[in-house]
Amino acid sequence: MTETADARSLPNDRAFVVQFAAGADVARGAVFGRVEHVRSAHGAHFETLDELLAFIDRALSGPSVTNESAR
Repeated sequence: MTETADARSLPNDRAFVVQFAAGADVARGAVFGRVEHVRSAHGAHFETLDELLAFIDRALSGPSVTNESAR
C-alpha cells in the first residue's frame, strides 16, 4: 500500500484518543478512563468497555455526538 492510500484509509474523522485511568487493568476487564474524538474534540469518561464502544459508535454514526464535554 502506498503512503497516499494509507492516509486515505485512516481519515482523521475516524480517529480517537483513549486514555486509561491509572487503576485500569485491561487484562482483568477493569476498563475505565476517557475517550476523545479527534476531529470534533468531543469527549467522555467511560467506566466499561461497552461505554467506550458506544461513544465511538455515536461519533462514527454522525455529526451529533452525545458528549460529556466539548472544547
